[in-house]
Amino acid sequence: MRRALGTGLILLLGMPPAAAAAGLSATQILDQARKESALGLVGARATVTLLVDDGHGTRRERKLTVSAIALPGGEVRRLVRFDEPASVRGVALLIVEKPGESAERLLYLPAQRRVRRVSASAGGSRFMQTDFSYADLDLAGGAGDQSTRLADRTLDGNPCYVVATKPAHSPYGGIETWVDQRTGVTLEVIFRDPSGKPVKELDVEKVQQIGGRWTAVQSVMRTLATGSKTTLEVESLDTHAALSPDDFTSAALERS
Repeated sequence: MRRALGTGLILLLGMPPAAAAAGLSATQILDQARKESALGLVGARATVTLLVDDGHGTRRERKLTVSAIALPGGEVRRLVRFDEPASVRGVALLIVEKPGESAERLLYLPAQRRVRRVSASAGGSRFMQTDFSYADLDLAGGAGDQSTRLADRTLDGNPCYVVATKPAHSPYGGIETWVDQRTGVTLEVIFRDPSGKPVKELDVEKVQQIGGRWTAVQSVMRTLATGSKTTLEVESLDTHAALSPDDFTSAALERS
């Protein structure tokens, strides 16, 4: 599907100088792309709708709030909190990412009234019955991941950097990421099993400039074996949200 670029003229950003683009490493490309992800906008708060289609006629809708904050030492904390429907209201996930370390995941379930850690072995589990797994939310990648920049390609007319990642601790055998050279936004991700067979695909269908930042405002994660898909839509985005570190702690997860 052709990617739609929203408000603002893409040409105003301009292409990066050829020499600078050629010198970008795989890690630098992924770091920039993660900052512009709908689930990873540091210093911002987004309201998001998830539309889950199981491929057999059953559809579910989830509404949630996503925010992220950067702390000293390069640490980033991301908070996902469900608002609707009532059956999932109050469910919250805190992801703590520290440079050179695997992400720590803390999940709060109101029915159990406690915070529990989501183990690394559960990374391939579906997150709240969507097509996103816990591993898909670890935007900083894992300790020991090996990323390689491949030849640049064009996707739907958009010049892209292409990066192949071999995760050290992941349910995937490999991940291929396509990043728009003009906006720094990821346009497509292909997730492969250890044999190299594609098992999931993330397709960004709409990119928009909000508050001076380009971000993916509509994305679809597809599970190829089942035909299920989850559409992620950003309903609103505050790029200058007043965020406090106190709201990104284990104790804060239990707040309604």
